[in-house]
Amino acid sequence: MASVKASGSSPGGGANLNGCKPLKAAVAEYLAARKREFREDKPSGRRLENITWELKRLMKHFRGVTVAELTVPRLVAYLEIGMLSAKSCNNRRGLFRRFSSLRSIGDG
Repeated sequence: MASVKASGSSPGGGANLNGCKPLKAAVAEYLAARKREFREDKPSGRRLENITWELKRLMKHFRGVTVAELTVPRLVAYLEIGMLSAKSCNNRRGLFRRFSSLRSIGDG
């Protein structure tokens, strides 16, 4: 997987995503990259299902949003929806961190 192209640090300590790629296109790219990894490394198919489900949920929540518009405060507010366990919240944060680390997400 590639590294992040960041435009700087955000107040939450993460990188700001650079570019105006629609979230739907970025998710499709990320899932394609993860599927290639899963074919090569043979990790759990269930893990890929969870990633796909979570990113579809993210796209539904942020319909019509570009990757550049996914700011730390917006993602934190998204993470706080519902009554998540600490583990579930941590899993989502980890997924978003890996998702935002894909270099081509920021390329418009």
